[in-house]
Amino acid sequence: MALLLKNVFKAFGREGESIAVLKDVSVEFANGESVAIIGVSGCGKTTLLNIVGGLLQPDMGEVLWDGYSISDFRKTTKFVRGSFLGFIFQNYALVNELTILENILLPSRILGSKPNKDRAKELLTAVHLEHRMQGSPMTLSGGEKQRAAIVRALIHCPKFVIADEPTGNLDERTSREVEELMFDLCGKTGAGLIYATHDHTFAQRASRIISINAAKLHHAEMGITPPLKV
Repeated sequence: MALLLKNVFKAFGREGESIAVLKDVSVEFANGESVAIIGVSGCGKTTLLNIVGGLLQPDMGEVLWDGYSISDFRKTTKFVRGSFLGFIFQNYALVNELTILENILLPSRILGSKPNKDRAKELLTAVHLEHRMQGSPMTLSGGEKQRAAIVRALIHCPKFVIADEPTGNLDERTSREVEELMFDLCGKTGAGLIYATHDHTFAQRASRIISINAAKLHHAEMGITPPLKV
């Protein structure tokens, strides 16, 4: 199982000028591996992840999930994405008006599938939030919010988890705890992990590191962690 980008190009308009963020990008991500995306702020890390995840359409090129082209985003990606991908955001993206458990089950409701409360409770227990599941996100610390967001990303047993600066708002100790949790849960479920980070130590945990420079992808180096277990 793989996620593939072929000759992807993306540009944004700024003050009447078109600025290329990604140029002729071709890269493959394999199920079960971990890949860190690094680069300076504004280099295109988030743009790349959004295209990989079907949240943003490239100007040119193709995105394939297990050989399936998602070129017609409006018709295909909502339902395909639900089983193929899980997302973890830097700002957690939790809904304060819902309980933690309701936040975890929200993707199921959006997709019209039956909420798996047993799995949600099992994962919340694994991240030590079982006693907070009926509480509001507003009562949680930053680390607890991100742990809840990780559970939400994994609730559908996705083939890949995409994380955009998942430790960017956390202190160093909490960051390391969240990193460990991400690798542990993705390893247990067999999900591939693709994440953007400015943290070199975090990046080194991946089995592969890719950098973005001048709108091009560069295979920077190998990390220290072997591919996630499938």
